[in-house]
Amino acid sequence: MSAYEQHVEEAQGYPLLRLTGHLDAEAYLEFDATLTKIPSSQTCLVIDMRGVDYMESSPIGLLMLLHRNLEARGGALVLVCCQAEVLRLLEQVGVAERFHMFDTLDEGIAYLRSIC
Repeated sequence: MSAYEQHVEEAQGYPLLRLTGHLDAEAYLEFDATLTKIPSSQTCLVIDMRGVDYMESSPIGLLMLLHRNLEARGGALVLVCCQAEVLRLLEQVGVAERFHMFDTLDEGIAYLRSIC
């Protein structure tokens, strides 16, 4: 089991949240606390999930809420993802196509530059 870690950084002028390890029920609380600290003025965010090796379904609700909030402000949530198991979960619950997902950070930033 990989311990969950998250790091808030900046990537080419955009806020970046890097996640690694297991995003399970225990990590959910920390993830939720971090997302609630995002200022209401924030319109664009990148979440790098390439290091997430396991995710339960509960964090998907947080991602969907964040996605809707950012789009309502005229921005976007970009996910840089994902390991096969995580991608499979997003596809199984029918939300993978709702997210702006990219294989690399550079691709995600390029997308944000086109809209934010």
